[in-house]
Formats: sequence, structure tokens, C-alpha cells
Amino acid sequence: MAKSQVKQKDQTAEQTTELVVTKLAPLPVATNQEIGPDAFEEDAGVGFGGVGVQDLAIPFITILQSGSPQLKRGETKVEGAEEGDIYSTVTGAVYKGTEGIYVIPCTYKKAYVEWKSRDAGGGFVRQHESPEILDETQKDAKGSDIMPNGNLIVTTAYHYVLLVDSVSGDYIEGVISMTSTQLKKSRKWNSVMNSLKMTRKDGTKFTPAMFSHLYRLTTEPESNELGAWSGWKIEIVSQTPTIDLYAAAKKFAIDINKGLIKEPTPLQTATGDDPIPY
Repeated sequence: MAKSQVKQKDQTAEQTTELVVTKLAPLPVATNQEIGPDAFEEDAGVGFGGVGVQDLAIPFITILQSGSPQLKRGETKVEGAEEGDIYSTVTGAVYKGTEGIYVIPCTYKKAYVEWKSRDAGGGFVRQHESPEILDETQKDAKGSDIMPNGNLIVTTAYHYVLLVDSVSGDYIEGVISMTSTQLKKSRKWNSVMNSLKMTRKDGTKFTPAMFSHLYRLTTEPESNELGAWSGWKIEIVSQTPTIDLYAAAKKFAIDINKGLIKEPTPLQTATGDDPIPY
């Protein structure tokens, strides 16, 4: 902590500033004798009255690629992270791609994200909800959708999920975005979920909610003539394990679809053949 003292020589003379640095003593370590769990329980939730769901950050759950900043030297590097691992942008957690993560899909949206080209410095411009924006584009040699101003329109699938800890059963809300080659994975996942059937008491069939089942997501190497990258591998595991997880997933889906949660700015990372500038 620092405070400044300003000495005035006279009305016409220039000011000089002296900095007086105050050193802070170490804080005492809290113990159960000084503050116990009962004190925290009494004040549960205090201070969060003005914090709504729209004020909370939704982490992107993404695959680390060779060009991801988390793999490069510097402040953004995550120790121990490797290409093909799965990364949470808010918590900073890294999951091994071969072991994967467990998720409950909650709801789905598709958007058309406008980016500046790499030559123009890159960066997110805006997000379009209607596919009509594609009518304004032309395909380039790589098959990318290019606006007259040179910006790119990237069709993006958003899967809003609960990321579930397989040991504790705890969860966090997150979003997985899929573009380019991963759009095929997104369509297949949606098809699998939509094809699930359950039987009513009268014997008739129905399609359960998207959040009725738990899935395991791992990563696998992929490539084409444009390069190599890591992509998603999606497998169904079981029905959603507990009623509490089902209720949490249902609430997350409702909040997203009602617009109660502020949607995150699209993540500037990509799979190896995506045209997104990162």
C-alpha cells in the first residue's frame, strides 16, 4: 500500500512528490477456533444480492491445439498442458484428452460469428443469429465464407453443458463451441440425443429432454489436406445419475433459453483447419 505526500514550495514553484511506502504485516492464519463453519453458514449468500446469473462467467470448454496460447511460453502457459487436452477457460482446469470429461448436455444454439481476417489483425466482430448473413458471403479457396468487407462468417454450434466431476458429483456450467470439421460431430451428437426414446406407462414412446443422459467427451487426432488438429469424440454413458443433476441441467437450459444468462463472447481459438483468427 502506498500513499503520497505533496509538498508545496510556493504558489509559483512546481510541485514535488514524495512516496511513503507502508509495509503490511502478515495476516494471521484463520483457525477453527477463531472462525468456525457455523459463522459462515449464518451468513450464507450475503453480499451476492446484486449478482445475477447474467453477471457470472460461463467457461468455454475447449480442446488445446498446437497454436493455443496455453501451450506457449509466457504468462498464458499452463504447466503440464499438452496438445489435445481439454481446457476450461474460467477455472483454468486441464483434463487429459485421452481420459476425457463427463458432461450433461442442457441446450443447443447455432450462431454465425463474424471475425476479422488474420491479415486485418484478427478478432471478434459480432455474432449473427440468422443464417441469412451467409447470403452476403462468398466462398474462398479454402471454403470459408467471406463478407464483402473481408471479414469471415464462421458457422458455430454451441452446446451448453454441465461438466460433472465423476468422483464428487459436483458440476460447473460450461459451453462447448464447434466449428468447421467439428460441426459434423455436433450434428451427430444432436442426432444421437434426438433418437433416444423412453417408454410411457401406456407403452407409447417419447424423446426425453436433452439433459436426460450423461456423455463422455475425449479427444482424438484428426487431419486433412489443410493440417492436423485434435477433435472431439463423443460417447453416451448412462442416464443422468441423480435428480439433483437433472434439475440443475434443466434450470441451466431454461436460463439460457430465456436469455437470463449473458452469453459469452466467442472464444478465439480454433481447430487446426478453422479460419478463426487466434
